Amino acid sequence: MRKFLKMALFLLVGCTQLQAAELFGWTGCMDGDYGTSVRECSLLIEKERDRGIAARAFFFRGEAYRREGEKENAIADYREAARLDPKFSDAYQRLAIVNKHLAQFGSAIANAKKAYALHKSPVTASLLKSLGVIPSRLKEHERSRAAD
Repeated sequence: MRKFLKMALFLLVGCTQLQAAELFGWTGCMDGDYGTSVRECSLLIEKERDRGIAARAFFFRGEAYRREGEKENAIADYREAARLDPKFSDAYQRLAIVNKHLAQFGSAIANAKKAYALHKSPVTASLLKSLGVIPSRLKEHERSRAAD
């Protein structure tokens, strides 16, 4: 019940991501140094039963791993975030970025397309362009690949 009330307050008040983090006790998970972020996010992951909230904890831990250069751990956490919340576009976007850095271009394109389909952000559009896919021609690109 308490979690429901916090979420309702978050939605009604329209607070920022940082304010929401403080509300849920996530500041260490989101903004801590590497060790603090990994530890705090891991604690949230262990105790959290809500899939959406757990997805965000995996995402932020993935962010800590990515910042530290632990790309394989970041990929695992971003994938888990996307599995828990299939509409979490940021998880797919970060997966695409890390895939690109690891020269996993097929995965990068697939994840960037998924992110763009969920949320047509300028960052994802730029990422797609850097991978050789023009967002405005995405449907045309899909048709031509299906014909091959």
